[in-house]
Amino acid sequence: MIENSAFCTEPAGAVTSFILGMGMTVSACYIFLSILLVPALVEAGLNPLGSHLFILYWGMLSYITPPVALAAITAASVAGANSWKTGLYSTGAFSGGGGLDRA
Repeated sequence: MIENSAFCTEPAGAVTSFILGMGMTVSACYIFLSILLVPALVEAGLNPLGSHLFILYWGMLSYITPPVALAAITAASVAGANSWKTGLYSTGAFSGGGGLDRA
């Protein structure tokens, strides 16, 4: 019963995707999880395309959220800005927290 539950599989998949995204490139994380996690999500009754987009989203989310925030740190170094402030700003902007309307 628990192995077919999308309610339990989705949070575990999100955490797994996020953690693997910290140490791998987005494409490697996606390929790895599309082989391991997507079949479990589809078996739990989720849409196959939605399952692929789910792992892609959570795998690349670590690129803009601190403490890893590789994309934000790179952008901050190019702009000469504070990397932590840029990482937190990008997290708010990406998650719909209104990061783009702040000065």
